Amino acid sequence: NGKLEWMSEYDYTNSPTIFTNTFMTGLAVANSRGYKIASADIDAAYLQSIGLDKELYMILNKEITEQLLSNPGVDPEWKNFVRKDGTMMVKLDKGIYGLKESARLWNHTLTGVFKDLGFNTCEADECLLSKGDLTGVIHVYIHVDDILFTYSSDALYKSTIASLEVKFGKLKIQEGNTIKYLGLEINKCDNGDLTVNMNKFINKLLTEYDISSGENIPANNNIYESNGNSINTTKYKSLVAKLMYLATKLRYDILFSISFLATKSAEPSESDWNSLIKVLRYIYDTKDKPLIFKSDENINNINVYVDAAHANHADSMGHSGYIIYLGDRKAGIYARAIKQRINADASYDAELIALNEAVKTTEHIALVLKHLDSRLKSSITIHEDNLPAITTILDKKACTTRSKAVNNRVQCCKARMKSYNMQIKHCPTEDMIADALTKVLPEKSFIRYRNLMLN
Repeated sequence: NGKLEWMSEYDYTNSPTIFTNTFMTGLAVANSRGYKIASADIDAAYLQSIGLDKELYMILNKEITEQLLSNPGVDPEWKNFVRKDGTMMVKLDKGIYGLKESARLWNHTLTGVFKDLGFNTCEADECLLSKGDLTGVIHVYIHVDDILFTYSSDALYKSTIASLEVKFGKLKIQEGNTIKYLGLEINKCDNGDLTVNMNKFINKLLTEYDISSGENIPANNNIYESNGNSINTTKYKSLVAKLMYLATKLRYDILFSISFLATKSAEPSESDWNSLIKVLRYIYDTKDKPLIFKSDENINNINVYVDAAHANHADSMGHSGYIIYLGDRKAGIYARAIKQRINADASYDAELIALNEAVKTTEHIALVLKHLDSRLKSSITIHEDNLPAITTILDKKACTTRSKAVNNRVQCCKARMKSYNMQIKHCPTEDMIADALTKVLPEKSFIRYRNLMLN
């Protein structure tokens, strides 16, 4: 039981998994290039990991000890090691399910196999690995024991699968026009478009909370207030977590609502719970809306829309929001809405904070694109509706805002933009899609921006 292990004995136990923005960027590129898509699941992965890097012992309880010794393949002399209370202490040779370091050991094992096969690791995300030869390319996206493949070469794909099965045994493989991966259903349409949905997850969620009626929008101004009796925090956090998973993976249109309500998790009220239920009812009314990647998308262009709301939280913190497109606003590959961590003196400062957050993520996506195709020369445009913020970014002189924390962020933002030749462009407020990620909007405006986010 890993819960009984002392964390102080380990320097590092975490295992990386594929970033959502890496994965979605890969899907957009794959669809634009006409790559095939497949997935594979490795059975009993942790039990096939490399050996432990330290001595580790485990006590088997009486029942498990009896089961072990009753196995005809076990050496009869093992009975001599049974302790007076019927338990047995054993030394582990490799990772098993339940150990804190098992995930890390497994990741080292799997990525090591791919590297031995000639795959190269992405600089921005170590769970994206790729290989190319004269027949084409293949990219793999790793989430523990679930692997997604996008490829142009059947020969590379088949040889990779064959090598993995030699190492790990028979894989559970999905191929064809419909692939399920990490709760997402990826469908290749006859017209070449790629749709991504989470219908199974959504239907289960709606059934669990007995939702049978809809809403046109996910939030109204009641979201800013907290009224009524307290709500059980475990119950509240559970629903927030489920909706946050849906929002970050796919449904960018509920990101603001969920990220805002998540900030109330410490002391939720009845009105906060009602706001969560309103989001569920909105999902009920829009459950059949997938994210659509068009086959004719020009992936050479990265367009980023950034917005901020100043002091819209009870503690006067602001809210950042941004959405990133490969191409011309046909489907967002990644969006984020998050409460700002420092107070902004004015809306101008809040916009600068949001710009820095968006540019950091854009840098990551630019590196992923470079890894997926080194020949790509992506042009990156940051769209911002606050003219003073734009002037500050374009000014070669030091930033002169009243906050040192904001100054630091501005300088980091400028450096990244210069390094990747990012351009900043004024966007009229009426065209600022990221507005839907920072504040409650009128129904007409919200629906317009939602359609642009999901295509």
